[in-house]
Amino acid sequence: MVQDESCILADALAQIRANCSGATPALGSFAVLDGIWDGQALQHAEVELERAAPPPSGDGDFARLSLAGVGHNLAARARALSALRAYFAEQDFLEIDAPFIVQAPGLDAYVEAVKADGGYCSTSPEFQLKRLLAAGLPRPYCLGHVARAEEDGPWHEREFCMLEWYRALPARRKCNATPKSCCGGWRERLATVRTWTFQTGAEWISNRPSSE
Repeated sequence: MVQDESCILADALAQIRANCSGATPALGSFAVLDGIWDGQALQHAEVELERAAPPPSGDGDFARLSLAGVGHNLAARARALSALRAYFAEQDFLEIDAPFIVQAPGLDAYVEAVKADGGYCSTSPEFQLKRLLAAGLPRPYCLGHVARAEEDGPWHEREFCMLEWYRALPARRKCNATPKSCCGGWRERLATVRTWTFQTGAEWISNRPSSE
């Protein structure tokens, strides 16, 4: 769908800019364009098909994904996860897939686990990562879902996505600098994500403007 006069095409997941060599599709129309994609915009675009369309409306999942911006948020989340994995791959870390249902919950006594049939939902991949670290895997990390009872709040729900990593035998100064250096490495990759916030221990690191 043509979203504004500069010919920004939009669907539930993305927006792209089209630089038309001829007539520009009408605002709000459904259009099929043919052009050359240069990685940032559709260049020398020509209108192959155009149909008038009523103002978009709907309810349920369509309204959430296409009208309320949830689709764009999902696409931004996917780019963020891809950026995190690319960074750790460059630093020679190995991603592991820790189990979600475990026989014993996390190692922290103050963390309340969620019971599951025959065990518990994992509160953290710490145990699995440390087993691999002790067995000789020098740089394991895990990016996946965990669950903690009684932790609903402004930053996450009872089930949420956690990133945890370990590095064998680092210098103390390098170990202390790891969270900030990691976030620094992510910032360029996350430039297309409007806002993001990470918690590193007791400190929050964010690209949100200081006024927010």
